Amino acid sequence: MTEQYLLRKRGVYYRPHSRGYTALIQNAGLYSEEEALHLSLPGVVEAIPVSAVRSHIVDEIEQLKKSTSEMEKRLAHLDTLKTITCPLSVGEDR
Repeated sequence: MTEQYLLRKRGVYYRPHSRGYTALIQNAGLYSEEEALHLSLPGVVEAIPVSAVRSHIVDEIEQLKKSTSEMEKRLAHLDTLKTITCPLSVGEDR
């Protein structure tokens, strides 16, 4: 199968059949290399290979997994704290 492309203009993607734009990648249209070359304009409309998008998404998922792991460690640490002392709020008796 030949490479498919997404078309992006000013941060939004072309919808299928060039019918409008969407900020959501899942609603973007897929274009053949021939269509992408025809519709792309250097500096205005960018043709992005789907394979490049896939690897970018995989990298983002890995980063999110690392962040999630770090947050889970922090939460576990907080759970180990039995008591938290804090100053009295304004207006409370001492």
